[in-house]
Amino acid sequence: MTAAIYSLSAALAAALATRAWLLDRDAPARRAFLGLGWSVALAHLSFALSFLPGLAWLRGVWTLAGTVAPAALWHCLDVYFHRNGGPSSAGQRLVAASWTVGVVATIAHAVWWGSGLPRSSPPEVVAGTWAFGVLVACVALLVQLARHTSLPTVRTRMRWLATVIGTGTGLALLEWVVRTTQPVIDPATLPFFDRGLALHGAMPPLSALFAAFTAYMLYHALLAHRLAALRELAARMATVSAAAALLVLAHTLTLVWVALTRFPLHSSFLLFLVSAVFLSVYSSSRTRLEQVWGRVLNPPGEALAAALDDLADELPRRIDAGTLAQTVAHGLHTSGRFEHVSVWLVEPGRSTFVCSALAGPSPHIRAADPPPELPSDAVARWLEPGGVVGARLAWFEAQGAELVLPLRRSDTWLGWISLAAAAGTDGVSPDERRHLADLADRVALALGQIERFRTVAEERRLAALGAMSAGLAHEVRNPLAGLKGAAQILESEQLSGDAAEMLGIIVHESDRLDRVVSDFLVVARPGQAPTTPVHLEQVATHAASVVRAAGLPREVTVTVQAADDTPVVLGDANRLEQVLLNLVRNAVDAVGARGRVVVATGSGRALDGRLTARVVVSDDGPGMPAEVVDQLFTPFFTTKAAGTGLGLAICRSIVDAHRGQLSVRSTPGEGTAFTVALPAADQPASPRLSSAPPGSAPAPGTKREPS
Repeated sequence: MTAAIYSLSAALAAALATRAWLLDRDAPARRAFLGLGWSVALAHLSFALSFLPGLAWLRGVWTLAGTVAPAALWHCLDVYFHRNGGPSSAGQRLVAASWTVGVVATIAHAVWWGSGLPRSSPPEVVAGTWAFGVLVACVALLVQLARHTSLPTVRTRMRWLATVIGTGTGLALLEWVVRTTQPVIDPATLPFFDRGLALHGAMPPLSALFAAFTAYMLYHALLAHRLAALRELAARMATVSAAAALLVLAHTLTLVWVALTRFPLHSSFLLFLVSAVFLSVYSSSRTRLEQVWGRVLNPPGEALAAALDDLADELPRRIDAGTLAQTVAHGLHTSGRFEHVSVWLVEPGRSTFVCSALAGPSPHIRAADPPPELPSDAVARWLEPGGVVGARLAWFEAQGAELVLPLRRSDTWLGWISLAAAAGTDGVSPDERRHLADLADRVALALGQIERFRTVAEERRLAALGAMSAGLAHEVRNPLAGLKGAAQILESEQLSGDAAEMLGIIVHESDRLDRVVSDFLVVARPGQAPTTPVHLEQVATHAASVVRAAGLPREVTVTVQAADDTPVVLGDANRLEQVLLNLVRNAVDAVGARGRVVVATGSGRALDGRLTARVVVSDDGPGMPAEVVDQLFTPFFTTKAAGTGLGLAICRSIVDAHRGQLSVRSTPGEGTAFTVALPAADQPASPRLSSAPPGSAPAPGTKREPS
């Protein structure tokens, strides 16, 4: 029995280490774990087989492997938890010293003491003392690392590992002392099945179980799972143990009450019926039993399961993305499993993700601050499985995130849910990960429904606005034309100075009102843009030239930065130039008497991964508060004394007609940046000519136009 336990421990350690290595053969931590698993397997297997007659020579292998295995554990912990690309110099020296001690002790034992002694020889005592010292150093290393880590989950994992390794070391030391000090027994006088028990000693092989459990914990840590789902495992084991005890009780009562030992076939058939009835009852009540034991042994897991069930019922009732995010963050935080929860969503009409909801204290993100923003295409790349792992981990760890649940619909990224485990927990189990992933899918589906509802409502609003604007334009323009015509006739009369001035005002304001009506029609009924190839760098250059020609303050500069990789788009060059003219003029007005305006063209990626051409008009003016930014594209909203409030609304309407996106980022005191993102044309770019009008190609190699 003792040999079987050591053999099972060896098989488990080797299997887990090999599987972890096969999943990622280049990871240094997994290679270190492979060495640890096989050294433990060799030590346990050689020790178990040395109990058998004729295989006592395997004690030398056990001495060597048992001396090297603790150093392999130190090396594995050093590489995994430091994550610095390799082991420390101290770890390398420790591994080399352990190999030296193990080899010398093995040779000395084989030469001077032989291999048949049931008790430990002096060389084995020296090797064992060294091995136990290294195990104590492993515990000290974990305690030291736990003091310096800022993530509560990692700290809990380190403490669990230190506890398990320390307990296993103490049990192994006790087994070794008992085995060494017990009276010498001649193995030849013992029966076969008693031989292993006598040679191992009076202590049961509990250290082998703790070694296997340590390998199990490290395996889950390397696979980025929860280090040990101890609570869930305890609840399941309690359920199974209770069921097994009831089954044994049912069998015992059956054999006691019904004396069928004289008829073995009848006894077996009766036990079969009792087992079948029991299993039928157990299969129908298993879930309920697990819930009962879960409340007793795993209250945090049950609290999270209840919170997820409540959120599944609440999500379909939310009709606003912000309210939905707040519901998710509050529901997960109140479960008690997470120290803080943040929900990041893409801003409507903007190319950034923002923190839409935050629950729980966080030193990294505070709800009172302006929401942190990040370019959406960069985050989408980081959340992809092939993203830059180093940058991705560094950014999310800087935000205090330990688990990230991506939110996506088809090929479009909608955001993510960032979670940090509460202090005293050891993370999230694989089952809980699956349930949380289901929640993320539900949130993405709800966000898609909210977006569809918003789109339908916007289409209905625009349809009603278009119908109203057509009638309104007809009713306004007819009397307006009459007023203007009458005023122009009166201008031919010889009138006094004041009367002539008033007639001029009437004509001027009539023209202005006509332009407002025309602009309103553009906003209400933008129509479809032509599909002519357009080079945005040429359009940007021409728009900047027009603004400069109109006159700039002495200390204001307008600079164009054109990238060679700016894709060609399909659209109307004149209407796109109207957009850029409006944006550049607004930027010049924003900087006032002194400042810098930059018009930069380049390429980017949309949330669905498609290539886009981008023009960014940025200034170093005073910026705008969030409440102003939220209303910038609302018709008739303006911050200018003489503005109509239709300029940016027209710009967005034109960009929407080109199937693009107009977004803005502004920080008070730092400036504003408007971004026009248009889908790239499928056809390749045509040769570029420097003297072409807007919409054709600029000269090759054009990168920057000085102010």
